[in-house]
Formats: sequence, C-alpha cells, structure tokens
Amino acid sequence: MSAFGSAMSALAVTFAILRIGGSAAELGLVLAAGMVPSLLLTLLGGVAGDRWERRRILLTADLVLAMVQASLALLLLSGQGAVWHFLVAELIAGAAGAFSWPMSAEGGPATSCQSAVFLPLPWGGSADSWGMVAAGGAAILTWVALRRLLRRGTSKTP
Repeated sequence: MSAFGSAMSALAVTFAILRIGGSAAELGLVLAAGMVPSLLLTLLGGVAGDRWERRRILLTADLVLAMVQASLALLLLSGQGAVWHFLVAELIAGAAGAFSWPMSAEGGPATSCQSAVFLPLPWGGSADSWGMVAAGGAAILTWVALRRLLRRGTSKTP
C-alpha cells in the first residue's frame, strides 16, 4: 500500500506543479530532488534496518511521507503552494524513502548471509541497497540527458 501511495504521489506532484504554473524544468528539478537524499542515505537506511526494529523504522518513514503529502495538500488547497514547497517536500520524502525502501524490499530480518533478496556485499551495504543507489543515479543521469536534449531542441540555429 505504501509503495502504491508513493507512486501516485509522484503523479500528483507532477500535475500540481504544472497546475500552479511551474515549468517543465522546475518539474524535472523537483522530481530529481527526491533522488538526492535517496542516493546519499539508502545505504544508511539499509544499515539502520539491520540494527534496529524494522517495523518502527517503516512506520516512522511512512508517517513522515504522509505528513509531507498532507502539508502539500493543505498548501495547494489554501492557494499558497509554490514550486519551492514541492522541492523541499521531495527532499524530505527522498530521505524518508531511503530508510523505508531497503527494508520493505526485504520483508524480513537479515539474520544470515543466505537471504536471496538482501545479499550482503563484502564492501558493505547490501545488493538491494546498492541497486537502489544505482537506480537513483540512473534517474538523475536520465534527467540531465533529457534536459540537455530539450535545450538543444529549443535552441535556434540558423
């Protein structure tokens, strides 16, 4: 349920930013902003899940995500929503997600190295955490590439 809500929030953020007059570049920046804390904190989130009670971390992360979405909804309903609100919200949501995603992917405690889903790696972290870091990096690189392509398409050449 949480993953579905997070996926739908990205869609809602897209429409909300466009509705308040945000540009495509601002939308891209906001959506990419959520990846930065994810890239920086996902490994830490995986370590936290190995050391502390996963249920409590997952509930806390989901509570933070719900509060962020509720705050954005109140700002939009009051007519006070601005692009920078979404930028800050995505940064917070990305940080909360960095603690939620590694644990929700595994589904259980990592008590041995025999876990097929949460395989510990010799240099630290887990295969799942490193995969999420790679996915976030790929998303940011895709955004940069698309932005450059859009700039080339809009430049006026004789």
